[in-house]
Amino acid sequence: MPPKRKLAESTQNETTRSTRSSTRNRNTDAKDTAAENVVTKHTTKRGTKSSTSQAPGEGHVNTNELPPPAKKPRTSKGPGRGKKESKIVEKRTAGRHLSSEAHLSHIHSAPTAREHPHTSFLLRCTIGDEDLKAKQSKSSSITAVEAIATNSKLASKPVEKPPNEEELYTPERALALFSVYADPDEPDVIGPDGFEKLCQDAGLSMDGPVPLLLAWQVEAKEMAKISKEEWTKGSIALRVSSPQTLSTALTDLSDLLIRDKPPVKKSKTDSYDRTRYWTYASDPKSAFHKFYTYCFVLVKPPSSKNIEMETATAFWSVLLGSKYPLMNEVLGFIEVKGTYRAANKDLWNMMLEFCETINPNLDNFEADGAWPTLLDEFASWKSAK
Repeated sequence: MPPKRKLAESTQNETTRSTRSSTRNRNTDAKDTAAENVVTKHTTKRGTKSSTSQAPGEGHVNTNELPPPAKKPRTSKGPGRGKKESKIVEKRTAGRHLSSEAHLSHIHSAPTAREHPHTSFLLRCTIGDEDLKAKQSKSSSITAVEAIATNSKLASKPVEKPPNEEELYTPERALALFSVYADPDEPDVIGPDGFEKLCQDAGLSMDGPVPLLLAWQVEAKEMAKISKEEWTKGSIALRVSSPQTLSTALTDLSDLLIRDKPPVKKSKTDSYDRTRYWTYASDPKSAFHKFYTYCFVLVKPPSSKNIEMETATAFWSVLLGSKYPLMNEVLGFIEVKGTYRAANKDLWNMMLEFCETINPNLDNFEADGAWPTLLDEFASWKSAK
């Protein structure tokens, strides 16, 4: 081969090597930049578009002049295995992120008593609209850290298993049952949450009169709250120390006073002390009057002589609606009228007397019978229909 041709080929080879070396440098820089972007920006496209394949080439490359190559994660053998594992990790990370967002969303968007169909009757009647808004506003400021702290506090409280229905009453078991439902921040009080949980464990509906009967039997001074002293006195009187026995006692009382069922048959093996029950059974009407009067005192704010009409209608629906069909017509009238704002003690008491004495067709209603204005207007409204 002529010397000139050899020289030309040698020069061409050197140019090719130089070009390939520059290509390697650019590819290596691109990989380093992509790796830095993955670390700093947490992108979800690692190992796809930002990384390019290195072109094959021959010849000697001076590695001292090249930057250190980015370390690749160790992957199992097999083509495309690294990309698949990266995507799996990214999906798991995204799932945890979405779960956290969903949890916080649940905290911030707790439904109000009016929105949630299963919110307890007691809480609907106890917490007014303004209090509900304030409670929602307060709960919306809870952070994830505070939520975790709250859960940890609840978890740190020793959980005692409620006595079962086979255990006989003892004062110690009654106190142990109280401690299960006591408020973590106020161990001497069963708060609204514990009150509702107690009813749920006993299989008692919160949307009926039974929670009010429970409050009456322990002589509670506040709605959906029971102090240790109140619980102690009530549990001694009834001799109950398990949710199942409490359920039996309150169901018997509801059947007698609300559903007007005949008294249960006497037995030598009563699961609780029925002394009170037999007293009520001797004059159910008088017993119901006492219970009805107690409910007004229970729900009335201490600084007021009246209760809001919305609360009054809710209680009338529960206490009188199932016993007297005329009560439901009065409730419909109040809703249509929409001008009554409160109920005082006189209207509360006269409403019961009206339901007990006036016939559904109002044929024995006397306009000059000194009835409250609301009932006079109801009678005129019904007669004009």
